[in-house]
Amino acid sequence: MKSHVMEAQALRDVEEKHLALFSKYIHLLKISCKVGSFYIACNRFANKRSY
Repeated sequence: MKSHVMEAQALRDVEEKHLALFSKYIHLLKISCKVGSFYIACNRFANKRSY
């Protein structure tokens, strides 16, 4: 019975680590989207200025 509890705990630890990595990845994705849209807006503005 004890081994089942240990396995459940190990699985929970793994899931928490995965969730932490996943949330970090989502956070980075959001940042890169913001940076990307900012960059695109700057390019459009620069293109308008150059005409």
